[in-house]
Amino acid sequence: MQKDLLRRMCTGVAVSLLVLLAFAAVASAQEVQVIQRARLGHHLEDMTIVEKGPLAGHIVIVDGYEVFAFPAEGKGNSAFKKLFDLRGFPIYAVPRGIAYCESEKLFFLNHPRLSLLFLVDAQGRSHGTRTIKYLNGYLPEHLEGLAYIPASSPMYPDHFAMTAIDSINTGTTRIVILRRDGQVVAEI
Repeated sequence: MQKDLLRRMCTGVAVSLLVLLAFAAVASAQEVQVIQRARLGHHLEDMTIVEKGPLAGHIVIVDGYEVFAFPAEGKGNSAFKKLFDLRGFPIYAVPRGIAYCESEKLFFLNHPRLSLLFLVDAQGRSHGTRTIKYLNGYLPEHLEGLAYIPASSPMYPDHFAMTAIDSINTGTTRIVILRRDGQVVAEI
């Protein structure tokens, strides 16, 4: 039974490789021209609530490379609006976290594999990046959600909490607390 399963797996891999090689041969033999790009689905990753400023009372979500907002009290789909698009940024994978930083009036986004925070205003204009500096030489394999801790908090005021995955294979995860400049100050 194991031999049969192994034979079928090897056959599947071989067929997949042949299909990829055939596709590569066709693609290299002719120039591929993009005629139109279309969204085929959604990729919701994270959300944040904005409590102060022009978007006060709105929930903001990162959906693929687009950022949308809608009123927190929920007034239907007509109030759902696109704020900006991140495709022009040097973000090479869909951001996994977004948080609105009240003290800077900017959105902070993280990249799943890079130790960078991208700063963007409500109109989608870049305000640069900040490098995440971990404690004791630690470097996560993957990053996920990002949350802002308000200045009124008794613990870690005006900081961020972010999910850092040590290993996707083992699922070992920690929460890191970082300052706005990107320096990690605590791990949970």
